[in-house]
Amino acid sequence: MAQQTLVGREIVGGAAEGRVLYADTGLSFWGGCDPQTGVIVDHTHPLHNECVCGRVLAIPNGRGSCTGSQVVLELLLNGVAPAALLLRTPDVILSLGVIVAEELFGHSIPIVSLGDSFDRLEAHTHAAVAGSTVICGAG
Repeated sequence: MAQQTLVGREIVGGAAEGRVLYADTGLSFWGGCDPQTGVIVDHTHPLHNECVCGRVLAIPNGRGSCTGSQVVLELLLNGVAPAALLLRTPDVILSLGVIVAEELFGHSIPIVSLGDSFDRLEAHTHAAVAGSTVICGAG
């Protein structure tokens, strides 16, 4: 598939790139992702046993507990966070974890909400994020 440029809403600024890890199912970070390893441990999630570390994680939204912010913060502090987070809809809980990590510890990842364009990510294996722009294609 040809390279494609998507423009969304920048939730947390920044730039990153990596292999896309896509699911059309929201992820509960609290109990669903191991903050020590970055491995998705929720056995009901389509990305079970995948590692988010260094990947451009594309999920429609977070799910569940507001403690997901803490898990995102821990992923960043432990060096096993995704390179970027691409969402269908803005998620204040996941964003809060990144914002706290950025403000208090200087660690951050970009977060972009892509709206209806989100589904286009499924066809791509690589994505580069810069602000509100996502360039995706084959890696």
